[in-house]
Amino acid sequence: MGSEQSTPVDFEVGALKVNDDDKPYFQMSPDTLRISMELHQEAREKLSKSVRDSAEDYTVNSFLYFQGGRNQRRFDTDQNYVIFRQEAYFNWLFGAKEPGLSGVINVDTGDSILFIPRLPPSYEVWSGPLRTPDWFVRHYGVQECFYQDEIAQVLKERTCSTLYLMEGMNRFSYVRTHAPVFDGIEEFSVDKETMYPLAVAGRVIKTDRELEVIRFVTKVSSEGHKRVMRAARPGMMEYQAMSIFRYYCYMYGG
Repeated sequence: MGSEQSTPVDFEVGALKVNDDDKPYFQMSPDTLRISMELHQEAREKLSKSVRDSAEDYTVNSFLYFQGGRNQRRFDTDQNYVIFRQEAYFNWLFGAKEPGLSGVINVDTGDSILFIPRLPPSYEVWSGPLRTPDWFVRHYGVQECFYQDEIAQVLKERTCSTLYLMEGMNRFSYVRTHAPVFDGIEEFSVDKETMYPLAVAGRVIKTDRELEVIRFVTKVSSEGHKRVMRAARPGMMEYQAMSIFRYYCYMYGG
């Protein structure tokens, strides 16, 4: 579907890898925790079941739509304002690290599709070879991947009956999540009420894989604080203590 965007290649890079059994995982270095992409598959299946069981007048062939985080520019420059961090719910469900992504989940099966930006050839000059849709399928354990400008077409081909969107208020921060949009969304029947509370509840009770990640992060963070206490001296500035903590966490936690 769609035209090619240059001459993209498939390649292994950084922390995203595939093991000998052809199963993808995330690991920053041999000394850090290996996180299987099955963690996110379990989350997708869990949320899909919650929607099936809880939605009023649920109809088959429904999909959940999520929009990942976007890069933020520093004022009018071409520089990113902060180091990119993925939107929390998108990270929970897909584990994808790149900005500008979207994803859908088939509520009946839990199968998932990622949508990636159609980047210009000039992107390769600064950021290296373009990753193909096949690369995203292989490294994130999703069933399919297309470009962002194909979302409506893909959903039509799958005869989407209802599209569930995230919209609701965080009761701790009082920040409201507004339903995402894409070109052609007006052609679908959307539900903005059902999914948000179910997704929030779904992140409360952790799976065994999620608990393993929390234990690893807690161990690294605790050791980082211990390093700060050992190094603390009269007259030391707070930013210096913070630099010790950050150094340890980045160096040994990834």
